Amino acid sequence: MNEKETQSEIEEMAELVKKLCLADSHIHIYSIEHPTTKLSIRSAYEGVNRTIERKGKLAIGIGEKEILFQGIPVDERNPVVARFATHLNQIHVDNLFFKEGLTYEEFEEFFKILGCGPKYVNEHGGIQNLFKERGITHIEMKEVSYVMITEDEKVVSKDTKVLEEGVLERLAGDREIVEYMIKEVMEREKERKWLINEIKNNPKKMSHLIAEGIELAISRAERGILGGEETIETLLENIKLIGQSLIAEEASETEEDARSLEEAIITLESEVKSRSKKLMSSKAAAGFINEILTVITSFSDQARAKRISDEFLKGERSLKQTEKLLRKFTPTETSTEEFLIRVQNLLIQRGIGEEELMKVLNKLKEKKEKRREGRKRKIYLDKVILEGVQKRLSESGLEESQLQKITESLTTFFDYRLKEQKKESILELERLAEEVRRREISLEALNYGVILWDKEGVIDFIDRLGGERVGLSRGDHISEELLDRVQRMKFPMPVIDSESAIDREGMEKYRTFLLAIEKVIKDDQEEIIGVTLQKSKETSA
Repeated sequence: MNEKETQSEIEEMAELVKKLCLADSHIHIYSIEHPTTKLSIRSAYEGVNRTIERKGKLAIGIGEKEILFQGIPVDERNPVVARFATHLNQIHVDNLFFKEGLTYEEFEEFFKILGCGPKYVNEHGGIQNLFKERGITHIEMKEVSYVMITEDEKVVSKDTKVLEEGVLERLAGDREIVEYMIKEVMEREKERKWLINEIKNNPKKMSHLIAEGIELAISRAERGILGGEETIETLLENIKLIGQSLIAEEASETEEDARSLEEAIITLESEVKSRSKKLMSSKAAAGFINEILTVITSFSDQARAKRISDEFLKGERSLKQTEKLLRKFTPTETSTEEFLIRVQNLLIQRGIGEEELMKVLNKLKEKKEKRREGRKRKIYLDKVILEGVQKRLSESGLEESQLQKITESLTTFFDYRLKEQKKESILELERLAEEVRRREISLEALNYGVILWDKEGVIDFIDRLGGERVGLSRGDHISEELLDRVQRMKFPMPVIDSESAIDREGMEKYRTFLLAIEKVIKDDQEEIIGVTLQKSKETSA
């Protein structure tokens, strides 16, 4: 058999192992009668049967946390494969032979035995005895040893994943990934490569697992579990390694693949930040979480800097264009000025001139100063009145003593009246504030999914449902880029067109927010000041 045929056979075997792993996971999660369990066992049986029909039999070996086919580890980087191998090791199964004539009933009985666990199997005389009792004659275990071949001779399925998207949101293997990330530093390239593929294919899921790893590591450290502090350091080291590998991978990819990796890194940062907010209440945890977020942000900054420089170098390269690109890629919680300062050196390294960046930075500072000028407090009221009265009476021809007396009298009168009006205004403002507060309480109680923001894009009201649906909170900043898209798009987005519309607009990082919108809220000037969200199925129920 030539190398190409061998590779094809290994890839086919990787798919079959995927089905066996899913059946094993489901039998440990659900009952044997559950539709999901039956579906996965049926799928695995059909895969095994097809192989038997073609080859006459199927033999697989079970090593320590490995599934072997012809002595070759199949998808050895995947923790779910290790879990399946461990279940077989625990009942002393070193190899499995599936023979011609295997029935679905026998195959299902085999998984029933696996689902009983090692204690049950060993208490009932072992796997061979249970096979005899249950009439399983077409699955055997033999005294066979597989010789491991050298590292450079291995042929494995490069990108095949055991975790099937959409079958289950969380498979049992996820927990193993989390446990592994806080226990061992992933020094081997093949382990990091597997996780990189997972991040590229499903950054939101991997961000959830990283957040879970953060929570688990903190929990162990706070409870004083042996090695708790080490788990935090291990997780941090692994995140650094993953980030470095992602950047290295991006540099070697095609333009299209590199773009998807950049999006994955940015999405990963956004999701981990969102999911880590609930852990910030612990002072001990806050420092560690911020350290991890700083690490992840440093890698997402590299991805953003590359996107900005790539577009800049092939665009018109004007001052306005540079500022526009910066605003486009600035993270939602950061000002454009802060972001530019943070990535300035990265942008210079990638070919954008330092002088140009300084011009943009100065322009941003000028705009900021103008906004501050507009907010400066006025000079004291009585001084304004005094100067105004003096100016108007200075040409009246009155004697100095009379002028001073009238000025003081009028100033006192005007000052008194204005202070009275000021008190009335304060009372009116307090009344309005109370009215706003009552309406906010009412909106909170209704929990419709309402988000409101001010003219600067800062969220000044968001109810519980809104926070849960889009992962934002009061005080968070809605970027100009997102506000612009909300202004131009129609909501709710049609189910058929929503994905393509988001892809067309390049709004992947705002997918959750955009798909959640039911309708926009406008003021009397037709400016959008907020949105209401669609009710999720869970909420409606």
